[in-house]
Amino acid sequence: MNPAASVVIPAYNTAEYISEAIESVLAQTYKDFEIIVVDDGSTDNTHEVIKQCHANNMGDVELIEITNPLQQTQRTQRTQRTQLIYIYQQNGGRAGARNTGIRAARGKYVAFLDSDDLWTPGKLEKQVDIMEGNENIDFFFGDKQRFSDDGTTIISSMFKKHHYDETFFGDPLYVRDAYKKLLRSNFIPTGTVIMKKECFDKSGLFDENTYVEDYEFWLRVALFNNMAHSNELWELERDREGSGSKNLKAVYLSNISIFEKHEKEFKDILLQLDIDLNSKIRDTCTATGYFLLNNDSVLARGCFKKSLLRGFQIRTLLYWLSTFLGVSCAKVIQRIRHC
Repeated sequence: MNPAASVVIPAYNTAEYISEAIESVLAQTYKDFEIIVVDDGSTDNTHEVIKQCHANNMGDVELIEITNPLQQTQRTQRTQRTQLIYIYQQNGGRAGARNTGIRAARGKYVAFLDSDDLWTPGKLEKQVDIMEGNENIDFFFGDKQRFSDDGTTIISSMFKKHHYDETFFGDPLYVRDAYKKLLRSNFIPTGTVIMKKECFDKSGLFDENTYVEDYEFWLRVALFNNMAHSNELWELERDREGSGSKNLKAVYLSNISIFEKHEKEFKDILLQLDIDLNSKIRDTCTATGYFLLNNDSVLARGCFKKSLLRGFQIRTLLYWLSTFLGVSCAKVIQRIRHC
C-alpha cells in the first residue's frame, strides 16, 4: 500500500541543515508519508548526514538508498516504518532534483521542502485533511516566515507583508484567477506546497532550463488546476549565504523567457482566459533593462529594444538611448523613473 503523501527534498551541499529539515517532517502529527531526498551531486557529507538521521530514528524510519535514479527496483514494499529514500544523481540543478523526486513518488499527494528550510508542526495533517474534505482542490499552499542563520526572524509573515489575504485571492479558500494573480507576483512559497500527483499529468514537471523553475511551474499549474490557499504559517525559510534565490539578474532574465514561452505554448488557453502577455513581457523587459542599466549597458539595450518592439513608451525610448551615452548620462536619465 502506497503512502498518502510523498515529501520531496532536493539537496545540494546542505549537510549542515538537512537533518533539521528531515526532522521537521518526521515530527509531523500526520504520519502517512515517505521522504524522498534527492542528493543533486553534493560534494559535502550530505550522504553521511542522511545515514545519521536514519540511525537516530532507526525504530521508526527505514532507509532506502538508490544510486541510479533511473532504476527504482531497489524500492521495497512498504512497511509500518516511514521510508526515507535517498537518491543520488549527478548535479543538474533544483528543477532536475525535484523532478527526480516526483518520478520516484508513490503518494497520492506530493509536497516540497528545500533542504535548508523547515516545516511547522501540524502542517501536513492540516493540508491533507482540507484536501480530503475538498476534492476540487488540486494544489494547496500557505504562508511562510523567513529567518536568518542565527535564528532571528526577518519576515514574520510573507502574506501580511505583501497583503496576500482573502481579498487578494478572491475567496476564503480558492485562488480565483490564479494565473492573472501570479503574473502580478509569485505568492506561492515552495515549502508550503502540497498537490495531487495527478496534477503533473496535466501540467508536466519543473522546467529544467530556467532559473525560476518554481514560478514558471506555478504559472503552468494555474492553467490546468484549482489552487487553494491558507493564511496558516507552514514554512520557516532560512535566509543564508549562498542561497540559490539571490541572483537577481538571472531572475529578471528568466522571467522574460518564461513569459515568452507561455505566450507561445499556451496561446489558445490564454486567449480563452482573456490574458494577453504582450504588455507583461513589454513591462518586464523594461524593468530588466533598468535593473541592468549601470552594470551591463549592452544587455540592457537589448531588453529596452525588445520592450519597444512590443509597444512604444517614451520612457523606455529614453532608457534605450541612455545605453549609448555612458553611465553618467544614464544616471541622469534614470531620474525619469521618479518623475
